[in-house]
Amino acid sequence: MPWPRMLRAALVIAQCACASLQAAPAVQFLAGHVQQLHQAVRLQQWGAAQAQVAWLQPRLPSDEACADQRCRQVQVDRLLLHKALGELDAAYALAQTIERNAASTSAEGAAWNAINLADLARRMDRQPDALQWLDTALSRAASLPPDSAPRQTAQRARLDLLAHFEVDDPAVLGPAVADIAAMAAHAQQLHGRASAERASLLRLQSTLVKRLGDTAAAARLAAESLAIGWALQEPGLQLYSGLRLSNSARRAALPAAQIFYAKWAINAAQTERSSTLDLPPTRQQSFMQDKREDYVDLADALLEQRRLPEAEQVLAMAREEDYHQLVRSQEPRRQRLAFTGAELPLAQALGQHRQRLERAYAEWRRQDPPLGLAEQPLQQALDAAVAALLAGQALPQAQPLAPTAPTVSSATGTPQVFYLPTPDRLRIAVARGDALDVVDVPVSEPELLQQVAALRRALQNPSRDARPQAQALYALLWAPIAHLLPPPTGTPVLLHPEGVLRYLPFGTLHDGMHWLVESYALALNADGGAVPAQTPGADRGGWALFGASRGEAGLAPLPQVARELASIRRAAPPDSALALNAGFTVARLQAALAQRSVVHIASHFVLAPGDSRASWLQLGNGQHVSLAAMAGGAYRFDGLDLLTLSACDTAVPLGVDAQGRSLDGLAWLAHTRGAKNVLASLWPVPDASTATLMGRFYQHLAEGQSKADALRAAQLAELGQGTLLTSGAQPARGLQPLAPGGEGRHPYYWGAFVLLSKI
Repeated sequence: MPWPRMLRAALVIAQCACASLQAAPAVQFLAGHVQQLHQAVRLQQWGAAQAQVAWLQPRLPSDEACADQRCRQVQVDRLLLHKALGELDAAYALAQTIERNAASTSAEGAAWNAINLADLARRMDRQPDALQWLDTALSRAASLPPDSAPRQTAQRARLDLLAHFEVDDPAVLGPAVADIAAMAAHAQQLHGRASAERASLLRLQSTLVKRLGDTAAAARLAAESLAIGWALQEPGLQLYSGLRLSNSARRAALPAAQIFYAKWAINAAQTERSSTLDLPPTRQQSFMQDKREDYVDLADALLEQRRLPEAEQVLAMAREEDYHQLVRSQEPRRQRLAFTGAELPLAQALGQHRQRLERAYAEWRRQDPPLGLAEQPLQQALDAAVAALLAGQALPQAQPLAPTAPTVSSATGTPQVFYLPTPDRLRIAVARGDALDVVDVPVSEPELLQQVAALRRALQNPSRDARPQAQALYALLWAPIAHLLPPPTGTPVLLHPEGVLRYLPFGTLHDGMHWLVESYALALNADGGAVPAQTPGADRGGWALFGASRGEAGLAPLPQVARELASIRRAAPPDSALALNAGFTVARLQAALAQRSVVHIASHFVLAPGDSRASWLQLGNGQHVSLAAMAGGAYRFDGLDLLTLSACDTAVPLGVDAQGRSLDGLAWLAHTRGAKNVLASLWPVPDASTATLMGRFYQHLAEGQSKADALRAAQLAELGQGTLLTSGAQPARGLQPLAPGGEGRHPYYWGAFVLLSKI
């Protein structure tokens, strides 16, 4: 039962006590404390309530001996206090005592007692007891009018319990569905077809009808409830109705529809959540507590469809942890999930239906009386919206691509490893010169997806030990081929990952003793085989360093960007150029990409999975340039020796299309369009450690090291090992603790950046 309603119900039981306290001076003094307790509970001032209870309890009879109204009121207030503090066992025991001593309580009070007990039993996962107490409440309320509060509350709570209790007995569910239908019809007579009460009942009816096996009827009921939520502009209705619609699609084995409807629901939750931004953090966390499971369910569904960027976006929205870092990413609570691919046309059509519903409902509300013929346009808008919503069940399902064999060239002596995930196994090919060895690992693509997602979550949480997940993936991805590779002495290895493995920073794999970056200089390549080495165009020269340190569009300022560019400038050739903030413009960026050999960008990048127009890079003058725009001819990458994208999520692919093909993110776009080397990130990176890592990377480049060696050296320094390994050097052992007061050794601080390279 919702807390405000339960609070009002319990207060009804105690109302008479305030008026009946005796008037003797000593009793009046005691009564004053009783009333103060009652007032504190009514205002939900739980600290003050605790203090009053501590003062009153020694001065009142024991709970079993409690007989007068004053003592009973204190018991009821204590019951509410226990519930508010989450002390359910104590609350349930006290409620049972009140029940035993309630012989003289009115029918209404006795019904509320039973409802209280049912609510506590439900919250303690004692569903049979809860159901029994609700039956008792209905029996006690039988003499009350049909529309009385306790009778209506008990009846509705019983139906809710049947829905959440996973009851599947048709003999129980059939009558319950009939009761809900009657209640919904009554609500329509009283309030019209588009009422919150009716929508809530339709949503409940959908759950029980689905339990009876009629998924089509369940979807229709949930769709109408969601449409009413649109008409009323009620995010809560939209959230829970969208989840019911999503669950119906899941039961019908329609994963694309399941995801589509769940996105509507989570976006409604984000709308509600935005209204809590001004509340204390504890209240914000409380808002998410009951909804986090819904976010995780959507993320799991996206993972099953190989839509990792969208899954991670959903998980980021739900994440509680606050790293207290200036992170180069967007505030998750302000985000909305984009509709992608085949979802987009339907989402746009539904947006039009939603606007039509809002207008029809507003017009209907202006009529007097608000029922009758004036409701016809609203009914028509509802019917049209429901039909459009149900069309989402026909969304096409993404099909996994069949793997292709790698084409190997001996143009380079660098060992190459090709990773080809398939639905039921992982094929790894290792090429050394003209030799090719192929190893099959018995792990399915869905299993691999879950493992990669688990490691990425651990890597992005610096308070969590990432080694267990890193070791599990090492056993799948590296241990089976370790004997085919050169000794681990800093040797360069070129990786060709496909599918979900493009989201994995291989340097963070762990063999039980060392991180993989301690053993090899790793680079990634998007092509099917080795690419002949390229040199910058003859007309290219010098470096261009761009930075945006000001926060725009709700993004945080990046105070370390200036330090980052200054440290790189010290290693740059004399003819290099630096543009911070106002000087970082579209025109200068386009010119640098076409004319310079090295372009470094330190800024914000906002990734909207599946939507290249909503994914954008922040320029220093406050402008945004979208990923879609950068894919156009105005931005050249061919002949560029190095592009560094010192921002969040720049190496993360945009997602997959309806056929399961990977969609390029910013780094992969630049790499496949000709940039020889691209340094980019696989998650939101902290501002300070990123600035330090970049300074070290460019210093090693200036000393003549290769791009892969320079990145490895910079990462080892962040890891806590400042020199490159040689065959006689001892690598760092395991995970080092966080440095006091600073950014320590966790891979969150050094592992996000990967090098895409055409060696």
